[in-house]
Amino acid sequence: MSDFYNIRAVKKSRRPHRCEQCGKTIEQGTSYVYGAGVFDGDFSAVHEHEDCRAAWQYLHGNLLESDFYDGWPFLREVESDSMNEAVRADIAEKFPAVAARMWAAPAQRDKEGAS
Repeated sequence: MSDFYNIRAVKKSRRPHRCEQCGKTIEQGTSYVYGAGVFDGDFSAVHEHEDCRAAWQYLHGNLLESDFYDGWPFLREVESDSMNEAVRADIAEKFPAVAARMWAAPAQRDKEGAS
């Protein structure tokens, strides 16, 4: 459980960051969401694409009907174990850029990972 958590929008990244939601790079010069807080006594900070954060909130709030905010896994963690095809299709329809980053064809993912 979190002791405190603060979220703020960053208008322009000064350097690349890794998005905690999708695992891909937030490029320098793009906007993103930064969150930091203390969870069970440990400090944690995350960087997220704005649309990944919105998809995460939509997924847990609307599709999975979760009610425990602190326990919501990141999109990249949900993808492999409990996200069925209907849920994927809904996310892809509402958040196409997120779907493209997360569910690119395997050859595309390999190419991105090499760079």
